[in-house]
Amino acid sequence: MSASPIALHASGPARDPAADEALDPDAMRRPLPDAWYCVGQASGLTGKALRAVELNGEQIVIGRDADGAPFALRDRCPHRGMALSKGGFDGAELVCPFHGWRFSTEGRCRDVPTLSEHDTADFSKIVVQRFPVIESAGFVWVNP
Repeated sequence: MSASPIALHASGPARDPAADEALDPDAMRRPLPDAWYCVGQASGLTGKALRAVELNGEQIVIGRDADGAPFALRDRCPHRGMALSKGGFDGAELVCPFHGWRFSTEGRCRDVPTLSEHDTADFSKIVVQRFPVIESAGFVWVNP
């Protein structure tokens, strides 16, 4: 004997999974895919200053390149994980404060000063993740 349709719904009204997720505090913390997040006013990002921000648990360093365009990189040197935002920046290269590795604003390694003339390194394999970044309506936006 099969259960009647009335018995199937006797435990209460049907629930809407989308509505349940909208009220779930953990769901509210998950990042939105393909979303742009405001990281500050464009006027606050000046000169050779770097700013560290956290978006959805990701540490990001933002700044302006030599042409004044904003950039956003993962705020970790791939060598030992030091925050690049704590190092130097001359408008073209970020310098890791730990061992002095240098990275372009595109995230490419440009120099490893501790290498000797006998050492070889494929710099094309040493990169820092770059994030899409735009400047719009007076704000800087990042898509992590």
